Amino acid sequence: MAADTIYVPTESYLSFSTFLEQRSAASPPLDMVVPSDWVAIAATAPVIGRYVLPSQAQVAISQFDGDIGSDLANLNRWRRQVGLPPVDTASDMIITQESDYTLKYAALGSGASRMSVYWLNQGARHFFIKLTPMTVQDNDAVANFVKAYTWF
Repeated sequence: MAADTIYVPTESYLSFSTFLEQRSAASPPLDMVVPSDWVAIAATAPVIGRYVLPSQAQVAISQFDGDIGSDLANLNRWRRQVGLPPVDTASDMIITQESDYTLKYAALGSGASRMSVYWLNQGARHFFIKLTPMTVQDNDAVANFVKAYTWF
């Protein structure tokens, strides 16, 4: 009996020097105004903001410009981050069109490794907002922040 085969697309990454070159040519990071109970902690590129919530969960906000991979490639990367196997479709991702950008959302994993990811993009500009570990209450707070903030 032949084993089922799942096609997993490969990802290509920029070198760090290329990332820095593109970053310096790109738009500057946003001045983040986050909820008052989020505590800022150190962040290094490409993360433009990292915060600890009152529950001790963390939010990381990253910004990228250019081609950052397909929905499926990103979904499978996030799945690996929480110990899940790859999938062959991006059906776990919810995609909505907001007024001036596309919002993609995925909630993955379980327990302490549960993560939610919000991916906002407008043309070639992308923001990723990751919450780990995810609880419903924290995810609601992050969702409200994502919807209320002016990203583009």
